[in-house]
Amino acid sequence: MGCKNKGLVNDLELNCEDIPVGGLTAVYLVRYSDAEGKLTVTDGVVTDSTIAAGKIVKLDFNNKDGKTSFTDVKTVSETGVVKSIPTVIIEFPKMTLAKRNAVEKITSPNTEYVAFVEEATGVRHAIGMDFGVWGSGVEGATGASKDDKNAYTLTLLGDETNLSETINKATWDKIVAALKP
Repeated sequence: MGCKNKGLVNDLELNCEDIPVGGLTAVYLVRYSDAEGKLTVTDGVVTDSTIAAGKIVKLDFNNKDGKTSFTDVKTVSETGVVKSIPTVIIEFPKMTLAKRNAVEKITSPNTEYVAFVEEATGVRHAIGMDFGVWGSGVEGATGASKDDKNAYTLTLLGDETNLSETINKATWDKIVAALKP
């Protein structure tokens, strides 16, 4: 397929400058209750944030782990039922006590979050803005040999109506400025 090909939907144009780069470079979490009503969305883009300083936490991970990722799957049934299931998978190397306690807290029942992620391509997403995402599971593994990873892998899962929104640069900067010290 050639470049700059206008298809059925012009916004899905093939651009040969687009390089398929996977993975995440940043993941931030805020409780859904602290974000609700504090994010302005215009045409699928988060254009402003008034989340209070110190409410957003940064999740540190190895961004070259080959596992940390974000997927957003939207389905529409023949009866018109719409579901969008966002999933964020984050691998934290080395199963330390501090990491164990952190992922244990994130996976507390009935605790919803909004996740902010940045892709390796530079695109940023707000995930869980309809109803929140939750820590749906943690896998801790030592590996069976010296070549295997020792890590906790956390899964955040949502059950939304819409695909996750993107975040413009100015709003991303506000989110980063509001990080918990």
